[in-house]
Amino acid sequence: MSLIYCPRTYSHFNDTSYPLSAMLEQGVLVALGTDSRATNPDLSLLAEMQHVGQSHPTIAPDLIVQMGTRHGARALGLENVCGSIEAGKRADLVTICTDQGSSTDVAEAVIASESRVQGVMSGGQWLVEP
Repeated sequence: MSLIYCPRTYSHFNDTSYPLSAMLEQGVLVALGTDSRATNPDLSLLAEMQHVGQSHPTIAPDLIVQMGTRHGARALGLENVCGSIEAGKRADLVTICTDQGSSTDVAEAVIASESRVQGVMSGGQWLVEP
């Protein structure tokens, strides 16, 4: 079983902190999602990861990125098809532009508030070229 957490939608309806750390400590597979345009300005999964980074500073950036990639694929039963860059999987990916300078922590750079999607590839075809 998986739990899908929609961070910005949760923040829209609640003024309390989501018990994300407790869920993760219990071994719950948490994936990130978006809910609807009624409670979310843009349905951006990158913005959801950034929100988690800001609202849950004790959660490691690499785990936040996994919640937005691998965990989502696993929750949908698609971990053998997508969710990570590996031989034999679909070439579904985005390129991220960030102003993190010489940061060597890729996950930290991805979830930084100024990061933005630059390119989008689906099935090996660029939908938005970087």
